[in-house]
Amino acid sequence: MPPLKNPRHEQFSQFVAGGKTPTESYIAVGFSVNGAAASANKLLKVTKVRARVLDLQAAMEQSTVMKAVVDKGWIISTLRLNVERAMQEVEVLDNKGKPTGEFRYDGSVANRALELLGKELGMFRDVHELHHFGPVSEIIKRRQAARRQHTPGEVET
Repeated sequence: MPPLKNPRHEQFSQFVAGGKTPTESYIAVGFSVNGAAASANKLLKVTKVRARVLDLQAAMEQSTVMKAVVDKGWIISTLRLNVERAMQEVEVLDNKGKPTGEFRYDGSVANRALELLGKELGMFRDVHELHHFGPVSEIIKRRQAARRQHTPGEVET
């Protein structure tokens, strides 16, 4: 079902479909707080509004199902499939779909998929944070000052 022509009714439908109460939704789209509960329920009984809410809820449920299908296991198995496909020699076809007698190996695709799989399995560690104490010249000055303060008889730790 296409969006409702009345923008407030459309937004109301989206809020209700998203889990807000009809009263909260009614007020959120800018209608009066006075009598909001009764007016919200009345608006929800309008055929087009009710149909739109049901349509949006169905779309949200379908989206949730799709997200459940695309999980960590699916990603890993798809990456493995990418590696296998990229590592095999694929015969190049001309613009008519006929084999040219040449073969193609797509190493960059295989390497990227292997990199992602390795990261997922914890095989590679990225250095995310480098701790530094200011410009190199400042570090050198501090060390030199510390050495000057050091007395000859003391042992540096």
